[in-house]
Amino acid sequence: MSGKVSENILAELRDFDRYFMNQQDVLADFAKMSFEIKSRNRLNTIYPLIDSIRTSAHAVTPLLRQGLMTESYILGRAYLERLVNCCYLLVCDQGQFDDYVEFSMQKVQRSLETRTMAYAAIGKETRAPDLSNIPIVKKGLDKFTSQRGKEITRWTTLNIEKRIEFTQARNDQFNSQLFMAITRFIYEDASEAVHGTLYGALFHSGIFYGMREPAAGEAYLNSLRRTMYMLLGLLAEGLLIVGSQYATSDGLVSRSKSNFSKLEKYFEK
Repeated sequence: MSGKVSENILAELRDFDRYFMNQQDVLADFAKMSFEIKSRNRLNTIYPLIDSIRTSAHAVTPLLRQGLMTESYILGRAYLERLVNCCYLLVCDQGQFDDYVEFSMQKVQRSLETRTMAYAAIGKETRAPDLSNIPIVKKGLDKFTSQRGKEITRWTTLNIEKRIEFTQARNDQFNSQLFMAITRFIYEDASEAVHGTLYGALFHSGIFYGMREPAAGEAYLNSLRRTMYMLLGLLAEGLLIVGSQYATSDGLVSRSKSNFSKLEKYFEK
C-alpha cells in the first residue's frame, strides 16, 4: 500500500471516527435531558437504559480504533439491542412497558439466587447477598414463571425485527428500513462471535471472501470499521426522533443530521 493511499485511508477513518464521537456527544445531551425532565414519563423511567446506550458507544470506540472487529460487533449488538428496546418502549402499549419494568425487577431476585448457587458450586466462602433481606417481587415472578415452574427468559414475544416494525407503525418519522439493514449487518455476525464459531472468529479478515493477501484483508477490515462507525452513529438519530414525543429534541436531531453531512463527500458519485 502506497504512502499516499495509506494517508487517505487514515484520514477517512478519522472522519468516520469523529462522526461517531460527535453522535456520542448528542446521545450524552439526550440522556441528560431525559434525566432532568421534571414530569414523570417513560423517558425518565428508562433513563438508565438510555445512559447505557451512551456507555456502550464509549466502550466500542477504542475497539474499532484498534481494529478489534469481533469484539466491536459483540458490543455493537448490545448497543443496537439497547437502542431498539428504548425506541420500542417509548411507543409500545402500557402493558408491554409494564412487562419490561416487572421483568427487570424480578430478575434481581433470580440473579441473586443464581449467584448464590454459583458460589456454593465452586466451594468458596464469600459474602453472598442475604436473600432474606431482598423483597420478593411476587407479581413479576409469577408473570415470568411458566406453568411448569420454569423461568420465562424474555420480557416480550416480539423479536428485534418486530419491535422495529412496531416502532415505525407508531412513529412514521422512524426509519425502520435503516434499522432493519443495520440489524442484519451486525446481529448475525455478532452472534457467531459470541458463540465461538470459526466464522465468528474470522469473518472480519475477509478470508472467506477470497481476500488472502494481507493488503486485501486490511482494506476489508478498514471498510468494516468505517461502516460500523457510520451505522452505530445513524442508530442514535432514530432514538432522538422517537424520543421527541416526550421531550423537545429537534435541536439534537438537527445536530445529528449536521454531523452526518460532514461524511457526504465520501458518498458522492
